[in-house]
Amino acid sequence: MRATQGGLIRPDEGSSNPEVDQAAASAGGLGNRPLIVLTAGKYWKPDDPVAPREIAEFHEVWVHQLQSDLANLSTDGKHLIVESSDHAIPEQAPEVIASAVQEVVIKLRQQGTNGPFRITDVTSP
Repeated sequence: MRATQGGLIRPDEGSSNPEVDQAAASAGGLGNRPLIVLTAGKYWKPDDPVAPREIAEFHEVWVHQLQSDLANLSTDGKHLIVESSDHAIPEQAPEVIASAVQEVVIKLRQQGTNGPFRITDVTSP
């Protein structure tokens, strides 16, 4: 599988790394572990007149299919598109990340799951 072919982006063909594609295919689900997938709503637009169309098509698949599929690995998964942000979500929308982390921690508390770390130091909204 390849994500590109002759310079064209092929999002339906995997990552172009067989090892990554195999790991993804065999990963299985996450059960009911809380999961929030944050996805950039904006994407890079190059100066090349042909590339923007291909990148826009890839972005649509990435945002509305691949990232949603990732969130669906958990029965308690959620996919949030950060419309105001590009790849730099931590710099452009840190409050979204903080809110997502807080939500996951609260859900873990409700499930009584502490795992290998303490989650008692995060306050509820």
